[in-house]
Amino acid sequence: QTAAQVITAVADELQLPCWDLFATGGGKGSCATWHQQGLMGRDRIHFNQNGYREQGTLFYRALMQSYNQYNTQRDVY
Repeated sequence: QTAAQVITAVADELQLPCWDLFATGGGKGSCATWHQQGLMGRDRIHFNQNGYREQGTLFYRALMQSYNQYNTQRDVY
């Protein structure tokens, strides 16, 4: 198992929210894509300002999607 799989499994078991940037960002090999899009630093490990901003956008969208899904399910009961 990968670290991400273990973290996700523990979060599921404990009923905690968990957001997977690795999967959201494209998974294996995605750093090359992020770098080509000008979102990675020169070290190709850390993001640059625009990359971190994009991470924030992706997180916000996931959070709002979950929130809206929660509200929809709550209204049903």
